[in-house]
Amino acid sequence: MSDTPGPTAQPEGRSDATPRWLLYAILAVLLAIVVVVTLLLLGDDDSEQVTVVDPTTTTAGDTTTTTAPATTTTAEPTTTSAEDTTTTTAAGTTTTAGDQVDTSTAVFPFADDDLRFDDPVEAATVFAETIVGFTDPVVSDYRAGDSRSGEVGVRPVADGPETIILVRQLDEHWWILGAVPEGITIAEPEWMTELRSPVTVRGEAVSPEGDLFLELWTDGADEPLALGQAMVDRDEPSGFEVELTYDQRPATRDGALVVRSRGPSTSGVWEAAVLRVQL
Repeated sequence: MSDTPGPTAQPEGRSDATPRWLLYAILAVLLAIVVVVTLLLLGDDDSEQVTVVDPTTTTAGDTTTTTAPATTTTAEPTTTSAEDTTTTTAAGTTTTAGDQVDTSTAVFPFADDDLRFDDPVEAATVFAETIVGFTDPVVSDYRAGDSRSGEVGVRPVADGPETIILVRQLDEHWWILGAVPEGITIAEPEWMTELRSPVTVRGEAVSPEGDLFLELWTDGADEPLALGQAMVDRDEPSGFEVELTYDQRPATRDGALVVRSRGPSTSGVWEAAVLRVQL
């Protein structure tokens, strides 16, 4: 037996393989690297992910938002002017609103005929002779009240009482609104009153012959709708009251009340009051 010691025996259960704890550590490191790389990749994908909806894109900071294109509906512009509005009727007649004139307050000429006057004195003269009944009246010059209205005086004779014809330029022509005499005052009905039969007429008047003649007319009629008569004082104004009745239906709502007196020196009208009324 030799004195040299032999190889040292290994303890039971040990080997030359890598320790198990070291393997676990390596695996943990590798897993951590994989997780980090995955997170980085996911982060890059999120930052680059863009949803495109043509054609509008809005960027706020690093966030990109794309919206659908805005739709705008614009109504076609419409301009309406009261003065320039044009209306076409079924019959094909075209009228301009700015040219339409309310002539319902005028007793003459009539809106439905073609008679028109460019001169106020001519209008008053024709009215006095053809509507009121003056015979060869003495007519004054036009006396302006404002830029579009005034009066024209009419007398049966040069020294007779004056009946004032009220005129107004409603459009480019002259119209008659009524007549106001010195010796006849109508208290009832009032101007533009809507009347129904029987019509009561009250007032005060003086007449050289002591009588008054009352007539109710509709525009353009050949005969009066109603007739009446009253007696008054010859020298001083006195009251009168007359009831006018009619059975027929008026052809139009537009009409006039006419009250006349006769004079000593003429067979025609001495004075006349003319009042616009509605029937």
